[in-house]
Amino acid sequence: SGNLCVFHCQLLCVLSLNTINIPTTVSLSRPPVPFSTKHTQSGRYRKFLVSRPEYFASPGSIKSDDLLIERSVNRGEMNPGEERQLIQQKGRTASIQYSVRVRCDRHYYGNKCNKQCRPRDDYFGHYTCDQFGNQQCMEGWTGQDCTKGIITQGTKDNHIFSHALFGFCRCKYGWQGLLCDECLPYPGCVHGTCVKPWTCTCEKNWGGLLCDKDLNYCGTHKPCVNGGTCLNTEPDEYFCSCPEGYSGKNCHIAEHACMSNPCANGGTCHELASGFECQCPPGWDGPTCAKDKDECSSNPCAHAGTCFDLENGFECLCLPQWTGKTCQIDVNECTRRPCLNAYACKNLIGGYHCNCYPGWAGPNCNISQYTNSINRCASSPCQNGGHCRSLATGYECECLYGYTGTNCEVRPIIVQVDLCSPNPCQNKGQCHSMKGDFYCACTDEYEGKTCSQLRDHCKTSTCQVIDSCTIAVTTNGTAKAVRHILSNVCGPHGRCISQSGGNFTCACQPGFTGTYCHENVNDCASSPCQSGGTCIDDIDSFRCVCPDGFDGQLCELEVNECSGEPCLNGGMCTDLLNDFYCRCTDNWKGKTCNSRDSQCDSSTCANGGTCYDHGDSFRCACPSGWGGSTCNTAMNSSCESGPCLNGGTCIGGGSVFTCICKDGWEGPTCAQDVDDCSPHPCYNGGQCVDGVNWFRCECAPGFAGPDCRINIDECQSSPCSYGATCVDEINGYRCLCPMGRAGPRCQECEFPLTDHPTCLHYEK
Repeated sequence: SGNLCVFHCQLLCVLSLNTINIPTTVSLSRPPVPFSTKHTQSGRYRKFLVSRPEYFASPGSIKSDDLLIERSVNRGEMNPGEERQLIQQKGRTASIQYSVRVRCDRHYYGNKCNKQCRPRDDYFGHYTCDQFGNQQCMEGWTGQDCTKGIITQGTKDNHIFSHALFGFCRCKYGWQGLLCDECLPYPGCVHGTCVKPWTCTCEKNWGGLLCDKDLNYCGTHKPCVNGGTCLNTEPDEYFCSCPEGYSGKNCHIAEHACMSNPCANGGTCHELASGFECQCPPGWDGPTCAKDKDECSSNPCAHAGTCFDLENGFECLCLPQWTGKTCQIDVNECTRRPCLNAYACKNLIGGYHCNCYPGWAGPNCNISQYTNSINRCASSPCQNGGHCRSLATGYECECLYGYTGTNCEVRPIIVQVDLCSPNPCQNKGQCHSMKGDFYCACTDEYEGKTCSQLRDHCKTSTCQVIDSCTIAVTTNGTAKAVRHILSNVCGPHGRCISQSGGNFTCACQPGFTGTYCHENVNDCASSPCQSGGTCIDDIDSFRCVCPDGFDGQLCELEVNECSGEPCLNGGMCTDLLNDFYCRCTDNWKGKTCNSRDSQCDSSTCANGGTCYDHGDSFRCACPSGWGGSTCNTAMNSSCESGPCLNGGTCIGGGSVFTCICKDGWEGPTCAQDVDDCSPHPCYNGGQCVDGVNWFRCECAPGFAGPDCRINIDECQSSPCSYGATCVDEINGYRCLCPMGRAGPRCQECEFPLTDHPTCLHYEK
């Protein structure tokens, strides 16, 4: 290949060491020819030694010249530069060729590399370096080390020097800007400016040393909500004057927020600490369920169908060749017989094709190729908007939807929709279907279109208040038709007992307590269930939900899983906790000794576990949340996190749980307070206060009683004087004065003369 070197050839870019070893080849374990150099830092002398390996055998060994292969000495002087000098040295044994150049370190110049020049562009200089190491000032700079800027016009007095080419000033301490005409404000100044350095003059509505105190917190932040009025008190402080029904620092807490029925379109209102939350029915959205949810926003109609948003749904208007809820089904156009003079119709995706009889053409084979063809539709035989098609032997009518007959003369049969399915009547009302409508037969306690309103018997019948809890209602004006109606303020588990002054108490059924008999006595307080059973509080009783493997009224009995004799083919059963083990005989295998082939079958591992056959035994790999030899033991129960709120009882296994809520609460996690004020139970304008499984009526002035049905008799205290007749009114009374008397209580004399016979005792 032209390479005359026996052992190796190497090119070195920098020669800085005294010894260079030729690399070891694959076939040799050590360098065969050490190559040694000696050179001075001046570059004037270099000596090369090529020897046998023994010459450099070990430190301190005797180095004999007999071991040298070749000695080469070169003397010369080179200046730093980029050019290389080629040197060849031929000896008796070895030939050496090398090229040499000398380069100064970075930022050093001159023949002896002793002149330093480092470019810079900062406070101490603005220059570059030429090839000889001399400073070259940048544009706009002059002087020693190029630190003096060339003066320009327009700079304020607040500068040290200015720059001519680039037009900027070097400002004095405390000033800034292109012309040094902007003062630096006090450090940390937030909402302030300065007119001289290191000051902080506050903007409008800000104060403090750093102008960081908001003097108009109300205007800046507007913290008061729900119509509250904000008043600035101190810097960064404010006070909200809340309207009636709201409280809290920002008027954010709504008191009885659901009383005004803010949820529209059948939404359910739930009171929160911050106000209320509406649970909207399907098809409605928004904070008050007032926004119709746009079911067309997801573009459900395929194949260019047009979507129409409906209440709680949508409808697709499909092109003629498509049908279905979302226009995804191809219409078989051939069923409508579009081909007039054809022997076959072939349905296509999104269309059809007609195979025409000879002499006919066109998409529907309706164009005659004969000049004397007859138009069978000239007399317009199709009725009720039907479309006529002329055939070779007659015509055919394509009828509108619902119409039938040769000429579309048979009208469609109108199907009566049953408006009572599902039953719209509430509170056990019975629905009766009418023509295009329905009627609800309500129970005696409810009224309204859907029996959703509590009936006020006294609007249509004669009523007499018996006491705080009872009224007598006369239905047809006879004594026999009088019936007594008891107030429902004590709920379904109590009986209202009248007290004096329009007050009342509740007599509770066994198992209930509280002012309104709304609290179910906790029969689980003593933890009667054993073996980890879950106690469910019932009315005046309890029941235990036992974990797997236990039974009995108190979960005190361990279930014997061997009682059903699960082991087949002579296997011996051993009862385990919530499991069993079969000891198989005669080479039978499996969980129940039911197989000759495998230890595993579809029922070996429960709850989705995977069975692995290990010859004489099996192993179940259980999914997350399950354990045990056959994956039948729930590990991390979903009830451990306490998902059931407000005293609800959790029953679960694995990742599934169910909440049994206490009275007054509902929802998947018992988070929703049952609205005990629905339907509204308070009469005569009384306001209902919803509690947990109870309600209270706050009566309008002039009314009393648990449900505000008692009109307070203001005449009971005999306020009218001089034998006047008192007439009771709502929240007041009226006196019918005798002749000669006047005033609200007839205490004034109309004729203040001592000789008047009716005013003998007139008092001045």
